[in-house]
Amino acid sequence: MFALLSVTYVLLAVLFGGYSTYLLATLIPEDVLEQASRNGRFAGLYDSPMEHATPATADATASGSAL
Repeated sequence: MFALLSVTYVLLAVLFGGYSTYLLATLIPEDVLEQASRNGRFAGLYDSPMEHATPATADATASGSAL
């Protein structure tokens, strides 16, 4: 009985989190989402939009040791 209640509570928590995410995604205005995507995680902390970081290049050569 305890296992069934535990599974039920876990499923309810997952469903609540998913539904909350859906509501946030549908209720936030599109222009706010656009500005947040341009400014990054800390939107509004800077006077102007930050420059995007350049991606690092990957070295495709093997070093000889996996340790």
